[in-house]
Amino acid sequence: MNQPSFDGSSDPGGENSAAGNAGPSRNDNPRRSYQCDVQPSDADQENLRAFLGIHFKCCKTYGRIYRIHHRYVYEGRCPKCRGLLTVPIGPGGTDSRFLTAQ
Repeated sequence: MNQPSFDGSSDPGGENSAAGNAGPSRNDNPRRSYQCDVQPSDADQENLRAFLGIHFKCCKTYGRIYRIHHRYVYEGRCPKCRGLLTVPIGPGGTDSRFLTAQ
């Protein structure tokens, strides 16, 4: 059975030549992955807030607490009972991003 091949002679980028450069057939891999060369801008980086994932044992729920920019703490509340949780940032801490609170 003949498999279709890509003819690079009409490629506007000119990266593939017609001499023996056959691309993958349509049936080889139906899922295609694409790489993005775009990096987030400084404004986008500011919108990404640092957070800790917390398992609140009080209500058996999961939530996030976010870093407060003007203080050196992560602060948030339990999603169900609204109990306040404050986690200080400092030397001798942990590298873990997911914690359990009682």
